[in-house]
Amino acid sequence: MEIFALSDIHNSIENLKALEKKAKKTQIAIICGDLTTLGPKENIPKIAKILQPRKILAVPGNMDSNEVLEKMKDMNISIHCNCKRLNGIEFCGFGGGLKGRAGLLTFPEKEIIQCLNKIVSSKSVLITHLPPFNSKLDLAQNTTHIGSSAVRKIIEEKKPALHLCGHVHEALNEEKIGETLSVNVGSVKEGTAAIIKLSNKTNQIRIKRIELK
Repeated sequence: MEIFALSDIHNSIENLKALEKKAKKTQIAIICGDLTTLGPKENIPKIAKILQPRKILAVPGNMDSNEVLEKMKDMNISIHCNCKRLNGIEFCGFGGGLKGRAGLLTFPEKEIIQCLNKIVSSKSVLITHLPPFNSKLDLAQNTTHIGSSAVRKIIEEKKPALHLCGHVHEALNEEKIGETLSVNVGSVKEGTAAIIKLSNKTNQIRIKRIELK
């Protein structure tokens, strides 16, 4: 199975179209948040149309609005605090940013961990907007770690089969946290995304970065 893994579109529709052309063989699209910048919700169907006929799963980002999240739910693509099974693999997610920081959709660490504790297992593919705290994936401007301690704790304790995230546009990286490979998939706005190849048992994972030049 091949996944078109992307994040932080921020309404950059033309970049999305160009990156989608580089991922034609993928069967599933995973969006790790920030589909928009404070909306509008009307861009969600536009994004989905570009990604079709792939199956689409998504979590919102801190810069998405409640209206955007409701539209995602209406279109049955949201896995915010929820799980869906595709091709025998369970995808579980939590979106948004951290309470007290920038954005419209933000949550306290306690709420993030309470939700994910209930739904994530060692067989899950975990999808979050926030990267794990104190990693290569959350280092903003190469100086400050801005990720989530709750996300890191869940990865360390639940040991999901794979973790995909976004949020920090410049932190294009992968890191093994405990037994789990965690991947910042990049930012569509900045012209980057990834293709993730994995077996149905998620015991073989290959990552190919794609970018606009």
